[in-house]
Amino acid sequence: MKRLITSLLIVAFLIPSAFAAQFYSDYQNSFAQKERRELFPINITAHADNEITVSKGMNLLITLERDLLWHKVDTLTATGTAVDNGRLEATINVEYLDDYKVLHIPVKSDWLTGESAIISGMTFRAYNQVPISYMGLDLDGDKIADATDTNMYKVTSETKSDKTPPYPVENLEYTVNESKTEVQLTWKNPPDSDLVTTVVDRMRTRGTYTSPFLELTSGTLTTEYTDNDVMPGDILTYRVYARDTNNQGEVIEIVVDLTEEEPTPDPDPEMNPDPQTPNPEIEDLNKFYNYYKVRHAIKCKTEDSSICLWAKIHLLYAQEIASLSDVDLSLSERELYLMGIRLKWPEKRYQERCIEASTPHKTCNALEKSIKRAKYFLSQ
Repeated sequence: MKRLITSLLIVAFLIPSAFAAQFYSDYQNSFAQKERRELFPINITAHADNEITVSKGMNLLITLERDLLWHKVDTLTATGTAVDNGRLEATINVEYLDDYKVLHIPVKSDWLTGESAIISGMTFRAYNQVPISYMGLDLDGDKIADATDTNMYKVTSETKSDKTPPYPVENLEYTVNESKTEVQLTWKNPPDSDLVTTVVDRMRTRGTYTSPFLELTSGTLTTEYTDNDVMPGDILTYRVYARDTNNQGEVIEIVVDLTEEEPTPDPDPEMNPDPQTPNPEIEDLNKFYNYYKVRHAIKCKTEDSSICLWAKIHLLYAQEIASLSDVDLSLSERELYLMGIRLKWPEKRYQERCIEASTPHKTCNALEKSIKRAKYFLSQ
């Protein structure tokens, strides 16, 4: 009898509240350590009108810390009456929050009672063996589950070879001392549980010479690095990424300009300056054109399509606006599609650091240029 009562209590705990949307998957999921696995589709059904809203969207939560994380994918797919009635996109662009513990799904319009969607393409990545975990559904944006999936998610003691690179570092920033002889980089390491080191590479343009990337760190898992091998006039490109035992994570890049003159802001694109008046933007593009060419050549030797794509954007923009013709390159339809997806991240950083911040961040000028140049090609 005691066992029966206990079982009933567990089942009662797992059944969603009478006032919450129905939320379930059809199968239990078990993962080996160091494994990435696509989940079975989940089914979400609105219990009442306006329970799932545009203003809040939906958050899918993982209940345990670190040992299970969402694996980043750009899009999910959805079917069902919520899609047919225009409440949800059939192809969903998703966002990951709270160190990849929260997957945010945007909603097009408020759902009505009984409308439902089956969502596919979600992926977990697993690290160490953990107790049973459940997936939660948050509908009011407080990142607390309003409904809980009745099926378990767990990591077994089986260990597989780790073929999944670490997530990228976040919040990469820099400070420069007054004499421009020292650059301090800071960042936040990814939440992966199997990191070994954080790598800092530097490419330096000094005068007419641009060096290849040089690795500055060695075997250290850290969140900061101070570079004192710099001087006024240098243009420094740093890239920072995490490594686990077998893989290199996505490269995140930042440019530090130590030239004596402050960068000239881009002119208002609505303005048409007098042809006799020097155009500051074209002067700036001519000045850095060779740097962009070297940067693109180095970036695109790797398989990191995101970094290569940004380098190509800067190079092609400089070539087109400054009426140059040295490089025979173009942007493919797929590259433009990927840029359209990825552009939301620098736009978000620009909004937070440069519009909403009380003091604009030092990266605002570079962010503004990157966004403008990407939009230039996306609008064609």
